[in-house]
Amino acid sequence: MADPPETEEQGTSSQAAPSQPSLVVWLAILVVLTLVAGGAGGGLGVTMGSMASVEPESKKVELEAKEPAVAYSSGEMIKTLPTVVANLAAPADTFVRLEGAIVIAGEPAPDGELLANKISGDILGYLSSLTLAQIEGPSGLQHLREDLSERASMRSEGQVNEVIIHSLVAE
Repeated sequence: MADPPETEEQGTSSQAAPSQPSLVVWLAILVVLTLVAGGAGGGLGVTMGSMASVEPESKKVELEAKEPAVAYSSGEMIKTLPTVVANLAAPADTFVRLEGAIVIAGEPAPDGELLANKISGDILGYLSSLTLAQIEGPSGLQHLREDLSERASMRSEGQVNEVIIHSLVAE
């Protein structure tokens, strides 16, 4: 009987595996990418540098010649408000402590202390109706200041121009 013919295994082939790129090729790719990145960064720097506007000398002299605007007139008085501590509407366990002052126009009224206490009471009531989300961030603080100034102006029948917030702490 004859020996069965030997067969090659199905998985092997006579082709060799592709060789890995050499170290020289990798270094060449690295150099090219570095040059591209450097060129892009330099181009961006030049573009951004040319965008910067330089004020002409006449503009600088004009700005220096202007006197700073005065925010308050000499007839106004600043009165410190009593510290206000209030619960916020939401979250219920959050407290707010506000320290501030009011700017009173004209001659100081003899009942300035009474007016400051009434305004503090209004502030307490208003803060109790707010949520923490309403006073977060710079825009929330600005809205709070504007609302408090409007309420103080109404309470004083136009005598108070502004409420200044010295500190606002939420716990």
